[in-house]
Amino acid sequence: MRFAVPLALALAAALLAPLAGAHEGDWEDDGRRLEVERDADGFELRSDRVEAGVHDRIRFRLEGQNVEFRFELLSSPDSTELEADLNVRLERIVEFRDDGDGRLGPGDEIVQEFDRSDLDLQGLAVENVTAGGVPGVQVTAAYAFGGSGALALRVTAFGNVTTFQGLEQSPVQIKLDLLLDDFPFVDTDTQPAIEMRAKAEAPDGPSLPANGISFTAGNLTAAFSWKTTALVDGVETPVGTTVTQLPDQPPEATLSVTFAYVRGTAIEHDPTFGFLRAAADGILPGVTILGNWAFYAIGGVAALALVLPFAVVRRGRKAKGP
Repeated sequence: MRFAVPLALALAAALLAPLAGAHEGDWEDDGRRLEVERDADGFELRSDRVEAGVHDRIRFRLEGQNVEFRFELLSSPDSTELEADLNVRLERIVEFRDDGDGRLGPGDEIVQEFDRSDLDLQGLAVENVTAGGVPGVQVTAAYAFGGSGALALRVTAFGNVTTFQGLEQSPVQIKLDLLLDDFPFVDTDTQPAIEMRAKAEAPDGPSLPANGISFTAGNLTAAFSWKTTALVDGVETPVGTTVTQLPDQPPEATLSVTFAYVRGTAIEHDPTFGFLRAAADGILPGVTILGNWAFYAIGGVAALALVLPFAVVRRGRKAKGP
């Protein structure tokens, strides 16, 4: 059964109200119409702007079998050319023997690794959540690997500013929890790591602000940031991060980001990602990602919390290749 649920302009404006003010009349003040499609392999959220004769489209997709998130901005719903995009893909899960620096690097022994083809998608779950009385939504993709191992990718968005898991959560931010359980260790003196790949257009090359990476093209910046700690068996522990630039064809830039964790049975870590825009009247480079820049290409997610229970579509679709 298929539903296409338009979001009333007044409702969208109310949900996006926290963004209004600094740049009156910008895209974030305009109403949006949302559609959500879900299938066994992932989901796609489409957010269309329909005011002032402008009809841009934002797409947020999880390609489940490819273990890849894609954010795409199009100038119109019918456009086939992307204005901006950011891909964040899981590459492998590793068991390694640390050389003492707490990170996965060239000097560390790889005991075993599981790449994307070793991950078996078990299912996709959608549920409503609340934080501080603010409604939100969580979408969780669950995977199995290596016999006993389990990985979950849990995306959380809210319809208004709230505090969630100890952090302020903006309605235009996407929080991604990496949940790693029961890693199938083969040795007793090793620890796990997760490697991800982030790719976006960046004519001048990528930048490395504190605890994150960013790619700037024109007035658009694609950003991927993370906490420096993770919960391991309920205890806050440091995360050892390694960032490596990979060969690519300019103007695109690709970075490998590896998170190394303290050994444990249940690990929870929470990166954040999205598109940012530098306004004409000056948001300067180097400003921290959370709280100061306006997230750009995922603005439509602000209304997801109230729309999703009524706008879910199930359909068959093969996952796309990498």
